[in-house]
Amino acid sequence: MLQFRRLQFHYLLSTNRFAEALALSEADPEVTRTGRAWAFYRLGCYRSASALLRQPRSGREALALGISLVASGENEAGIALLRKAHEGGQLNGRQLAAATEAVAPYSLDTATHFCRAGAPISTGLRIALLLAEGRQEEALREARAAIGRGEGEREPGLHLLLANATGDESAALPFANAFLSAHGLSPVALLDPQRPISASNLASRVAAGSVRGPLVTITMPAYNTAERIGRSIESLLAQTYRDIEVLVADDASTDDTVAVVTALAARDDRVRLIRRDQNGGPYAARNLALAHARGDFVTCQDSDDWAHPEKIARQVRPLLKDKGLFFTLSNWVRVDDHGQFYARQIYPLTRLNPASPLFRREDALGRAGYYEDVRTGADSEYIARLKLVFGWRGWRRLRQPLSFGAHRPGSLMTDVGTGIARGKVNLERLDYWEEWTARHIGRFARK
Repeated sequence: MLQFRRLQFHYLLSTNRFAEALALSEADPEVTRTGRAWAFYRLGCYRSASALLRQPRSGREALALGISLVASGENEAGIALLRKAHEGGQLNGRQLAAATEAVAPYSLDTATHFCRAGAPISTGLRIALLLAEGRQEEALREARAAIGRGEGEREPGLHLLLANATGDESAALPFANAFLSAHGLSPVALLDPQRPISASNLASRVAAGSVRGPLVTITMPAYNTAERIGRSIESLLAQTYRDIEVLVADDASTDDTVAVVTALAARDDRVRLIRRDQNGGPYAARNLALAHARGDFVTCQDSDDWAHPEKIARQVRPLLKDKGLFFTLSNWVRVDDHGQFYARQIYPLTRLNPASPLFRREDALGRAGYYEDVRTGADSEYIARLKLVFGWRGWRRLRQPLSFGAHRPGSLMTDVGTGIARGKVNLERLDYWEEWTARHIGRFARK
């Protein structure tokens, strides 16, 4: 029985089911520290991983410990360990590439050192490092050459790097559309051609309302976003999927947010507004909207983001085809008001959109419940909880970038208290991540 459990543990590790592996290992204290540490590292529980791996004996252990130390605020120790492991020949090519990508937001010098030492990183990461170093002309030449070789079809993010490298705010749209085309998505337009591309300056170029189906509720928590929320709602009203309700939960805004939403609701009855008397934070507002949702399916959009016109249709389609699926996820790219595409991790620029789960309302709320009412990080917890409840066969991640996120000062993603800045560690967010992951592992162990 013990031997079978250990085989099962390693099988779960090999299939990236790390929380399940850790739950199984709790009943077997003889399971290797390395396996447990690797699982914690891959789950983003960096403090737990580093606590198990103070003396790395292999390249994999050095990679997990070095990155875990850096990501939990011990930059100098983590970087020194990774450099020592590289100089001692512990890291193979794949591990060196992983170290380069992971350390880039925290130590550009170390990432470029590994790059020059021959780390087999992607073309995109190499160009992104050049841009981060301020070597714009070199980045521009490399991006043009790579796209000229046809690499943009295999690595669509190269088109966005080329947009960044040109330094021309007015030139980004063709590159953004080449990026979308490489993902099989329809092109977009600028709302105002005199302004740079941004999440507030995009427009659809395809007919709205051509796809019919069950009602989808899009919840939208809002607080003092009068200047941006209108564009966000309009991107939803322009969806190819007709049958939606946009349910805005205003969190006691003190600006003209309510007036903007009210005007849109008067124009299109698919927009609904509910209001809180006191500010309670984005997840309290989101839960209020969930409680009032009418749709068979529910998803969310932040009030400063822009949805590609195919977003809802593409995320609903797999759920309509397969009753065994309970939710879908999708990707996004973030862009600032000057037309520069951004990722805190430097590269890839395309990341999982944490607000993207589109789920069967009754199943999700009945079995998984609502978002936790915390200041930051509840999106990630809820996605992990949905995966825990519905299992690895119950969800699908779409790789297309179906949203443009606003990268701007003062947003939930950039605020000093709730977000994570490039090269910084949000200890409150990290503590919460470790705490909820431990709860989820415990839930697996009780199954």
